[in-house]
This record gives sequence, structure tokens and C-alpha cells, in this order.
Amino acid sequence: MLIEDEILTLRRLCVADLKAFQSYRSDPVVGAYQSWSVMSDDQARGFLAAVSDAPLFVPGEWSQIAIVADGLVGDIGLCLDGASREVEIGITLARGAQGLGYARRAVRLAVQLVWRDSSAQCIRAITDARNVAASILLERSGFREGPPLITEGIPERQFTLNRPNLP
Repeated sequence: MLIEDEILTLRRLCVADLKAFQSYRSDPVVGAYQSWSVMSDDQARGFLAAVSDAPLFVPGEWSQIAIVADGLVGDIGLCLDGASREVEIGITLARGAQGLGYARRAVRLAVQLVWRDSSAQCIRAITDARNVAASILLERSGFREGPPLITEGIPERQFTLNRPNLP
């Protein structure tokens, strides 16, 4: 367990998560605005084995973290930039777990994890401009919208959250 609240736990993904992971990661509705591709079971098993014990917050490398309620309901990706000043965040939530407040709780926990375990001064999220739900989630989670982006011809919105000033 990396961090938890009274409803959710963020922990390392593991090979035992394969069935649930593949269920939501192969759902075309869930993956509509994601940058990842659907994996075969063998690819997913290898991926889960690799991320299960990979160190967190290695500059330039993504870490995938399980979102667990009553079982695996999604995952969060975190990537510390090369200068160790900014973490990019991404979230994937199973369709059946959407609309229950899990995404906002998971983002809140991930933000706490970043501030606790990294030297990053900012957390950044980039979402497809058509993904209204993600934009609302980020705004409600305290992120501020920055200038729009266009990546490979796709309009995107970027959001940032700065580390709070410490006393």
C-alpha cells in the first residue's frame, strides 16, 4: 500500500490484477481518450510484472499505480520529468467505477503521494479536449487550466497544480 483513505487504496499493480486490468483497459469507451494501446494478456502480464516493483519517481519513467476500492477499479500513471521538478499524471478508471467519486479521491491521494515522496514542485495533466469529464475532474481537484495544446493534430487541454507553500 502506498497511500489510502477510508474508501480507496493506491498500491502497486501486480500480476494478480490481470483479469480486472484487462477488463477495463480493453473497454473501447474507457480507452477512447487514452494514449495507451490495448495489450494481449501476455503483454499485460509482462507489463504488470514490470511495474509491480519498479521504483517510483524515477526521472523520465512512468509508474503505474493501482486504484483499489472493492478490487481493482483503475490505475494512475505518474511520470517525474528529467529535472525532477514536475510530475505528469494520468488516470484510467473502469466504466463501472465512474461516477462514484473514485477518480477525484484517487487524484487527491496521488497528489498527496507526489508531494510526500518526490521533490516535484508541480503536477501536470494533459487531456484530450473532447474528454469533458477529465477536465471537470481536474478543475474540481484544484488544477488550473493552462494554454491549449495540439498534439499530432489533436486539441488537448493542460492543467497544473503547484506544490502548496510549506510553513
